[in-house]
Amino acid sequence: MSAPASTYRRGSRSSLAVVEPSPDPVADAWRAASEALDTPDLPALLDLEGVASYLSIHPDSVRRIVRAGQLPAYRVGKRSLRFRRSDIADYLSGRRIESAPCGCTGHLPEPPPAPTITEAPL
Repeated sequence: MSAPASTYRRGSRSSLAVVEPSPDPVADAWRAASEALDTPDLPALLDLEGVASYLSIHPDSVRRIVRAGQLPAYRVGKRSLRFRRSDIADYLSGRRIESAPCGCTGHLPEPPPAPTITEAPL
């Protein structure tokens, strides 16, 4: 019995390795994003477009986040902004949403118990 095609990953020397599906894809995405910030090939300072691309948002959204004071930026010249990798990691860690045990991101509070009808003494 073979595994579905989505569970195969190319390893070194063009060999195929079976990869078990992750029980928590949100945690895997978070781990991949933080590992991407730790890669040595990523420059110490990122420009506005680099941050926007990394966060998958529009550059105007990055400017809005900077104006709100949520992400520190450094001005280089008159118009250019630069961002430190550690500041981006701090921003992301503050934006993390804890997932519920079922994997969704929110639950409604439990409703209060229904009132019980009791007979009053006569």
